[in-house]
Amino acid sequence: MRIAHVVQRYLPAHLSGSERYMQLISEGLVESGFEVEVLTSNAYEWDAFIFPFRKKIREREEVINNVRVIRFPIHYEVYAIPALMRLILSKLGVKIDILNLLTSGPFIPDIYFYIKNSDYEIVHATPFPFAIVWFSWLASRKAGIPFIVTPLFHTEVEKYYNKYLKQILVSSEGIIALTNMEKEKLVKLGAPRNKIHVIPLGIDPNRYKNADGKKFREKYGLKDNFILLYVAPKIPEKGALQVLRAMSIVQKHIPNTVLVAIGKRSREWVKERAKCKSVKIIDLDWVSEDEKKDAFAACDVFVMPSKVDSYGFVYLEAWIMGKPVIGAKVGAMPDIIRDGVNGFLVKFGDSLELAEKLQLLLKKPSFREQMGENGRQHVLTVNNWENLIEKYKKVYENVAFLKRS
Repeated sequence: MRIAHVVQRYLPAHLSGSERYMQLISEGLVESGFEVEVLTSNAYEWDAFIFPFRKKIREREEVINNVRVIRFPIHYEVYAIPALMRLILSKLGVKIDILNLLTSGPFIPDIYFYIKNSDYEIVHATPFPFAIVWFSWLASRKAGIPFIVTPLFHTEVEKYYNKYLKQILVSSEGIIALTNMEKEKLVKLGAPRNKIHVIPLGIDPNRYKNADGKKFREKYGLKDNFILLYVAPKIPEKGALQVLRAMSIVQKHIPNTVLVAIGKRSREWVKERAKCKSVKIIDLDWVSEDEKKDAFAACDVFVMPSKVDSYGFVYLEAWIMGKPVIGAKVGAMPDIIRDGVNGFLVKFGDSLELAEKLQLLLKKPSFREQMGENGRQHVLTVNNWENLIEKYKKVYENVAFLKRS
């Protein structure tokens, strides 16, 4: 079966959760004998969606882990028109769905023409609210190709409720939801219940067998410290500032605690860090995949109280290493993190509650270790890609069969 996977960026860029999701599906399906092509932008960094001088990937086409990758240039000169219109109208308090859509993610309309003239049997795109999903859906409709979408719906974010995105939900041949909570939300938005397939996010345990926590601790001089790990862009929506504020409380009671924060810094993060000068922190930009895995192996607790994650691949990475996690009690998180069993859920923005949960875990090693082991067992049972890829194969085959019949 010949399949197109559409996503905003791909390797060798440092991948976000949605991009990692598409990578794992692509590689898993290729191993199963499917022919998969990834259609994506040439952006290396997220900033390159907007700023033309940011780093790009030069190769137009290449094969990565047996997956053919085709990259399309971002049309900044066209993107500027809806972006300017949106800016002007927003100052007047006017919101127009088509402008919000066209200015979300990389602007690569070339993907429409490529798909329209292709012979793909399935087109599968992710995530909402990016324009590339809409372009690929339009092209699939024009070419008569079955379309599958994984919205990765963020219930707390207004731009996901765009009427053009709802059209995609209503008319797609297949929809992948990561949780039952997400499924029910999509049904309320008009998605046909019988076309929604609930398949949780997955992880390949074999990729983490060589993670070396001791190596990470030695590299940063953290041999005897408690390590709290945060891995995500350091933005308010991901809970980064909440973590900083909580750390200033935790370190007053447990002084040998260190925060290791991995991810791109934001202005808000830099400003908040200046206020929290006493916080012991290893503040890193994006690191290599191997070093990130070492960090998960080294940490005592993983913390990311985000309000903008539909699942959170990083929670799976922590659990596969036997670490407890702390997330925010928003969206589908209660479907993913079992509060008090494999982690804790806290109110988004509540630094005091977060500090209390962190101290509880650090002061009770047996409780902390049991939580981490609960998470590891859950991942091996529910989130193992080897099992999940079979579910994707069935969805693709059923959608293609229904189209042919």
